[in-house]
Amino acid sequence: MKSAIVCEGGTDQTLIQYYMEKVHQWNYLKASQKPFFTKVFKREESEILEIVETGGVSKIAQGFQKLLDITYKSISIQDQYQRIVLITDHDEASTISDFGGVLGGVLEKYSHCKVQLENNCWTSVEFSNIIGEITKIDILLLVIPFEEKGALETFLLNAVGEKNSYDKKIIDDCSNFVENIDPDKNYLKKRRHITKAKFDVYFSIRTPMEQFKERRNILRDVKWEEYVMIQETFQELEKL
Repeated sequence: MKSAIVCEGGTDQTLIQYYMEKVHQWNYLKASQKPFFTKVFKREESEILEIVETGGVSKIAQGFQKLLDITYKSISIQDQYQRIVLITDHDEASTISDFGGVLGGVLEKYSHCKVQLENNCWTSVEFSNIIGEITKIDILLLVIPFEEKGALETFLLNAVGEKNSYDKKIIDDCSNFVENIDPDKNYLKKRRHITKAKFDVYFSIRTPMEQFKERRNILRDVKWEEYVMIQETFQELEKL
């Protein structure tokens, strides 16, 4: 079975990678640059997982269409994607309905029927491939966090704070600092910038030296299986 997870950026891709390695025993195989930066993983002899970084939320639909196009043009089932997960941040109140509609429009080009994806629910879609064979793909949309606006980074910080009261105090102080440091929005012009800054400031405290390497080590060493919030949110990824 061949599956794919499509996400926005490098941080998201790294977090998802470590989760899938730690919790679901996927083994890193290789990386590819085309058409998007993709990390490939293997489990058992015939199970392949790709984690695709599109480089921004506006390109997720483009990445999704590329995977569907590959499946449409493939006559070998080994080259077709059977399951695709689409992960994005809950930046705005309308993210779920808007995003589900856009991705449903992409699916409609291949399935020729109207599809509206719902958050945290698998949707099975059938369409004919290039030689007329019926192909089925299971699609999962994950707009994270489920219950509030935010980003995957916000979700991770909340999970860390839930586990460690000392770190929660640091996370809260960093968040308040970032929220108030640039009142005229000369530098932190978008909500996304503020979210990223909170994440970076926290890790600047945790890893003041050799930040990138130490941050990577911290994320790699997270005991994902102990974080209830992460387990509940990513529960459906067990089906990959």
